[in-house]
Amino acid sequence: ALSLMLLLSASSLAVARDNQAAQARDRQEIRALLARMATAEAAGDASAIAICYESDGMLLPSSGQPVKGREDITRRYQAIFAGKTPRLPLESEELWVLDDWAVSRGATRAASARKNVKGAVKNRYVMTLKRHGDAWEIHSLVWNPGTAVASRD
Repeated sequence: ALSLMLLLSASSLAVARDNQAAQARDRQEIRALLARMATAEAAGDASAIAICYESDGMLLPSSGQPVKGREDITRRYQAIFAGKTPRLPLESEELWVLDDWAVSRGATRAASARKNVKGAVKNRYVMTLKRHGDAWEIHSLVWNPGTAVASRD
């Protein structure tokens, strides 16, 4: 009985380590997706941003109607880039991974000259992501105007 308990304990620890490694991999892949979006946003490349979404993904802007599908999302980002809106990358503040789904919550921020202030928040966002095979894609992104937040570092 004792050897069975030890075997089950060892097996449980191995499964927990595997789960932790998978979660770390997922988080790294999602952060890479956010970095690709930031690069595309800085370049004003609407198509490169839209490809980060599921084919029927949804963009839910703070004003206006929901935008569904890569083609319409591309057009929406083209309109954003054509305006005077500053192109600020998403900064994930929290990231949860739940099997094939993930949620990132964060902000876009303007630069700040003050040391302990990350800068004025332009928008707050919540993004849901879904794994398709080995790749993560954005299922939906919603944002709204934000306010300045002091750094917690």
